[in-house]
Amino acid sequence: MNKTIGVIIVLLVIVGGIYLWGKMPKNNYQTNTPGTTQNAGATGRVVFSVTDATMDMSSISEIDMIVSGASVHSDASGWVSASSAPHTYNLLDLNAKNESKVFADASVAAGTYDMVRLSVDKIIVKTKAGAISEAKLPSGELKINTTLVVKSDMTSSVNFDFMADKSLHMTGNGGYIFAPVVKTETKSQATVTVNADSTVNISGGHTDSDDTEGMDIDGSVKANFELKADEKLDIGDDGVISIHGLLNTGTIKTASVGIKNFLFNPVTLTVKTGTKVTWVNDDVVSHTVTSDSGNVLNSGTLSPGQSYSFTFTSEGTFNYYCTLHPMMKGKIIVKD
Repeated sequence: MNKTIGVIIVLLVIVGGIYLWGKMPKNNYQTNTPGTTQNAGATGRVVFSVTDATMDMSSISEIDMIVSGASVHSDASGWVSASSAPHTYNLLDLNAKNESKVFADASVAAGTYDMVRLSVDKIIVKTKAGAISEAKLPSGELKINTTLVVKSDMTSSVNFDFMADKSLHMTGNGGYIFAPVVKTETKSQATVTVNADSTVNISGGHTDSDDTEGMDIDGSVKANFELKADEKLDIGDDGVISIHGLLNTGTIKTASVGIKNFLFNPVTLTVKTGTKVTWVNDDVVSHTVTSDSGNVLNSGTLSPGQSYSFTFTSEGTFNYYCTLHPMMKGKIIVKD
C-alpha cells in the first residue's frame, strides 16, 4: 500500500436552524472557552457526510464501513448525539466518484466542543478474488480530542480523513485489522453547500484545529500515533489483538470492556494473568463495575466518558455487575 487512503466524514454545524450557504460572517472571529455555550437556548444543525480519498489497493475490490452514530462533547452539554441510525458506505465507490455523502443531521447547542466521537460497527473487506472478511477494530468508539467552535448564525465543519493505508493491517493468517489513523480538521465560519443529491462542498472558514491521531491495539487514541507497518499483528481466540504475542509493545498486557446501551461489551472476557482491564463508560448515564462478592472490583460511580482499570494478578473467574442497573452483568476469566 503506497498511497494514503482517506475516508472523510464531514460535520457541518448550522446554528439557529438557518442555512447560510455562501454567506460569510460580518463580525470578527472570536473563540469561546472549551465547554462553554454562547447563548442560552441557541441550537445548531449538525450534518455528517462520508467520502474516500485517493487510494491504491490493487487486490481489494471493496471496503464497506458501517457507521452507527456520531456525537460531539463539551463540559457544558456532555455528549450530544448527532445520529444513532446505522449507515453503510462503500469507501471505494465514494473514491471513484470523488464524493462526500451526508451521514447525519441533528441540532446542537452553540458553543465550543472539545471532543467528537464516531461509532464504527464494522469494516468489511472484499478482495478481487471474491474473499470477504471483517476487519477487526480495536474499538468501535473513536474519540478525537479537538476544538469545534459553533457560533450563532454561522457554519462550522469537521473533516475526519481516515488514512486507510496506515490503518489497515494484515494478520499472520491473512485476516485484517483496522486501527484508524485520522487527520481531523475543524473550521468555523465556513461556507457550506449541501446539494440535492446529498453531496457536500466546503470552502473558506477559520481553521480551529488540524491534528492527526491514531488508535492503538487497546482502543486508546493517541496524538501522532500509528501502528508500525512491519509489526506482526495477531488476533487471539478471545478476540484480543496482540503484537508479537504481547498485548502491546510494553510489558503490561491490556484489554478493554465497553459500557454502552446498558451492556458490558464483551459480556465475558478471557485474559491472561497480569492483564490490565479498562472499563470505559460510553453510555449516556452513569454505571459501576462492582464484584458480585468481595471487593475485588469497585469502580464507584462512573459518569459518561469516565473509565476504571484493574490489573488481574491471579487466576479465577470474576463476576461483576452495575449496582445502579443490576441487570447489567459481566465476567472476567483469568488464566495463566
